[in-house]
Amino acid sequence: MNLTKAIQRKSENVLITNLGDELVMMHLETGNYITLNNLARVIWEKIENPVTADELIAYLLSKYNVSETQCKHETYKFLDSLQAQGLLL
Repeated sequence: MNLTKAIQRKSENVLITNLGDELVMMHLETGNYITLNNLARVIWEKIENPVTADELIAYLLSKYNVSETQCKHETYKFLDSLQAQGLLL
């Protein structure tokens, strides 16, 4: 993951609905469903506009009581998943 390159979500070809505290998305090209928990939802909303991984991590650390190591690990894992599914620009 390039920490200085801007990350932005790709919203076209994605249907999104709220289901309680979760966000459920369907990727129209693949037919895959993705369920986002509260934290993943925050990340998805934050990457609506371009943001670097460093900026995203700093934002999450300011909002949540989590170690930097855990925050980076979980955030990179989620972003890698989005990238693999073609949901990042």
